[in-house]
Amino acid sequence: DSKYFLLVDDDNVFNDKTDIKRMVEILDTTDLSLVGGKFTGYQEYSGFMDIVNKGKGRLTLTLYKESCSLVNQTIPNYPDCVRCDVTSNVFVARTRDILGVGGWSEDIKVGEHKDIFLRLKALGQKVAYCKDFQVFNKRSKGQDTDYLALRRGIRLRWMSKLFKRRWNIDKFSEKGSSRFKDFDISQLTH
Repeated sequence: DSKYFLLVDDDNVFNDKTDIKRMVEILDTTDLSLVGGKFTGYQEYSGFMDIVNKGKGRLTLTLYKESCSLVNQTIPNYPDCVRCDVTSNVFVARTRDILGVGGWSEDIKVGEHKDIFLRLKALGQKVAYCKDFQVFNKRSKGQDTDYLALRRGIRLRWMSKLFKRRWNIDKFSEKGSSRFKDFDISQLTH
């Protein structure tokens, strides 16, 4: 049994800012469940999630990307780390906390980390984003943009079905941090 685990995608490359020991230190000295980092060479994905009831039981989940630092809930003793709901798919987490929310589902092949972060949020587990913990995301410069758009569309449709089935969420959207002003800050009490 491992106290912690590191999750990283196969297209990420470690560099001199990939300090795993520091991430473990943060978990050892805080009540955080998960500490995530930053992709370089690719879009930033950390942010806050907002679930809004649109009436008649219709729920909308919005991810406000790049919004963590806007709330300015710095982790004590770690000035480069802030509270968050979602980080990029590179993180160190407490094994027991992830298992405590059900771990990874065998049936989820895409969007699996969004589901984990949603379950962590639902159970009041704490997540942080540390901008100084980085990996390089090695995307091929020659990747076909039509293929990537198709892949993104398939992933979003599949995630929409998953969120409807698991969470009764009718709509999933991603917005930039400029739209974050609509976010209800009281949701950060956990």
